Amino acid sequence: MIVYTLGEDEALPDGVDLIELRPDRNRQKHLDRPYLLTNQPPNEGASYCDVPYPSPIFELRKKLPLVKWVHSFHGPFESVEKTKNLLEQMFQEDPDLVKCCFDSLKITDFLDLIGFFEKYRGRLILFGRGERSQSTRLLSYFLGAPWIYTSKEGFHGQIPLDELKNIYHIQRIRRDTKIFALIKGESSPPSIGYRLYNPLFFEKGIDALYLNLVIELRELKQVMGHPLFSGFSITMPFKNSAFEYAKNHDDNALKCKTINTYFEGVGYNTDVEVLKQLSFFGKKVGILGGGGVSLAFANSLKGSCELKVFMRDPKKRGDFELLTKVPCESLENIDADLDILIDTLPIQWDPKNLKETTQVLDMKVDHNPAYSKQATFISGREAFKAQGQKQLQIFFGYQFFL
Repeated sequence: MIVYTLGEDEALPDGVDLIELRPDRNRQKHLDRPYLLTNQPPNEGASYCDVPYPSPIFELRKKLPLVKWVHSFHGPFESVEKTKNLLEQMFQEDPDLVKCCFDSLKITDFLDLIGFFEKYRGRLILFGRGERSQSTRLLSYFLGAPWIYTSKEGFHGQIPLDELKNIYHIQRIRRDTKIFALIKGESSPPSIGYRLYNPLFFEKGIDALYLNLVIELRELKQVMGHPLFSGFSITMPFKNSAFEYAKNHDDNALKCKTINTYFEGVGYNTDVEVLKQLSFFGKKVGILGGGGVSLAFANSLKGSCELKVFMRDPKKRGDFELLTKVPCESLENIDADLDILIDTLPIQWDPKNLKETTQVLDMKVDHNPAYSKQATFISGREAFKAQGQKQLQIFFGYQFFL
């Protein structure tokens, strides 16, 4: 079921199963359609009432026998063992549902808890609050939680209703749906992958879900090795470490020394697919930035063109040059007569005096407007489509067009 947390003065939405009324969002206490009361006194008209743990439910059940009861916990996650004890105590009250909403929940901690979804099949809702934990909401529903919370704008990290219905198409998700994920860091640049892949899966009738996992480096091995997931996209800052984790690699990955795709034990690099749209042989080429994409491009292109990499940090320049054997200079020294400029920087950078005939590939989804005047310009969105089409071919064995 989709449970919609109603805001003040909002119209009742279509396409949801239950409306949540809570006093910090809405002053209503009754509706003429199924509703859930949270953080307020129960009444007999409610379909469900949420009672915070450790308040008892027995007496309430006697007074309001037609109401269904949710026993809820809101607080910090401490350990799997303490969660086990907490759930046992909450289920002693024999509620219809138990909801555990942790203040925050790392994906690896969530993976350690998934056995509880089988033990309390169809009666447990468990996730973390905040945008960092959004994947736990989707995975909770996938693992058998009877409902998922949503709202118009994403209250407390809920996935907004429009995204839930029109991007994820959440009601198609089943227990045997294949789960693919982007592995990213807290400060990784925004990705459009989930916005393109999930609607495509729905359109093509592919039983798969693609979501974002925000992790820390120490979680990488556990996540990449977990059987819950069928395959991964990988972005910075994990491309190098993921390359080391993968025991097998395709030719591009071996050449680039980084991976952005991991499937069935093999690491791939599809970032370089966009390079096929330009001719580099014998050209004067500059790459801005020293991250994983820059490393992949530098290793792929060196030897075929006159190549330089430009970045700000002197130490990173030295390390990059040592690793790739490609000359590195300061950003301020960008050559004005480059034939091709590849911008992998996460920030907007405006190279001065760049000649109009310079071909530009800007890897940012929100591209730098300064490049639009160039005779040839390839945006980050086009670059994503190029690598994404190759990635989906790896995952599913046939060609897609994004």
